[in-house]
Amino acid sequence: MSSLRKSPLPTLQSLSSSFSDLSTILQPLLSHNYEQLNAALQANSSNARKTEDELHGR
Repeated sequence: MSSLRKSPLPTLQSLSSSFSDLSTILQPLLSHNYEQLNAALQANSSNARKTEDELHGR
């Protein structure tokens, strides 16, 4: 039980640094221009509509 009485501060500090590392990694991805991805997804979905739907075609 003595481990529960330790200060949670070191754990919180390591979590905080992990989250800041994660946000540093994700920031370029999140700020990316999604027009190209959106166009690709729309083209893919229009192709999927031409063929028989996987779930409804059974």
